[in-house]
Amino acid sequence: MTRPMAAVTALALAAALLTVPAPAGAVAADQVSPRPDTPLGDYAEAPYRDLVTRVTDEFGNEWLELPAEYVFSPEHLERTVIINGEEWPGLVIVTRLVDVNPARTEDTLRYYLIDVFERGGWGYTRFAEAVYANWSEQVTADQKRAMLETLYDGMVWDTLDYLASVNFGYPSIEGVVSINGRPWQETEWRDYIIDQTDRILDSRSRLYANPIVRELFLDPSVNGHAMEAYEALRPAPIKLPENVTVADQVVLTVGSNQVIHYRGGTPEVVTLETPILAIDGVTMVPLRGILEALGATLTYWEDTVTITDGTHEVVMQPGDPTVFVSPLHRDPSEPMRTVVITAPRPAEIRDGRVLIPLRVAAEALGYQVTWDPVTSQITVSR
Repeated sequence: MTRPMAAVTALALAAALLTVPAPAGAVAADQVSPRPDTPLGDYAEAPYRDLVTRVTDEFGNEWLELPAEYVFSPEHLERTVIINGEEWPGLVIVTRLVDVNPARTEDTLRYYLIDVFERGGWGYTRFAEAVYANWSEQVTADQKRAMLETLYDGMVWDTLDYLASVNFGYPSIEGVVSINGRPWQETEWRDYIIDQTDRILDSRSRLYANPIVRELFLDPSVNGHAMEAYEALRPAPIKLPENVTVADQVVLTVGSNQVIHYRGGTPEVVTLETPILAIDGVTMVPLRGILEALGATLTYWEDTVTITDGTHEVVMQPGDPTVFVSPLHRDPSEPMRTVVITAPRPAEIRDGRVLIPLRVAAEALGYQVTWDPVTSQITVSR
């Protein structure tokens, strides 16, 4: 689902066709609705009214905390409101965030409810002003309804856009858990939420750095407990093999920050500063802690990564997929033979640390890189 450009200009067009508007939320004196309007702004007729607890954060913002057992309850979260005598489908979203209550000191995750027609809704004021305004006689009933529907969609989109940006912290927090009591992946808004999340976020998010996290994000069965599901899937701490002698090599697992260094046949567990990442099928590793164990020297100076290992030098720059491989020792009478390689993904800087594409860098130095699908481990050896 794509947000149409018409939504951007609908408010301006509606304003041009309105006369002096009535105050937001007010009904004109001569206006008679065939059905009484739903009182909005204080949850008076919200089906979840008696389930939520109002919580005020340290900035004075009010939140509605919802018990976990009602997160997937259409009976309590689905609603239709009457505005100016017309029905409008509600949009009640449950999000999972770190506790906003400053009175509680435990750093726990809790469920909060956002209703686009109540205080938590983005854009409701503009929508209400248009609904209750005195429209020009030039506007037909069909035109008015079409404009109001566009403003309504904009109100919904504004809310979903904000919550999509919250997914930057996924799975630690969940921007959208359910919509109207149903997993968001099973609603008409599924594609829009995915598209907006992809548009807003970048490769620094775990949603793109770790394929396991991406799978969890799209799986409705883990909604509301994504962090717990992620923790259960994280690689277990590495256990060193016993009575095993192998050549010098490094064994690593995607998603883990622990690697095994084998030097002289002796294994040692080393903890890296950042986990091994798989981004778009490319294994990205921190500059330090892996190739050095095999004898390579790595430097980062003036936005340039230089890796050497006795016979060759590998040079790359963050953001540039071009990799230069040159011999360190050659006959002075012969020209420099530099090989240019295009990496499937360039080196990058993430959270202040340099990550490099493992296979390109290792194989350029003459190392072997193997993948074991049974153990999900990568081995780099000389």
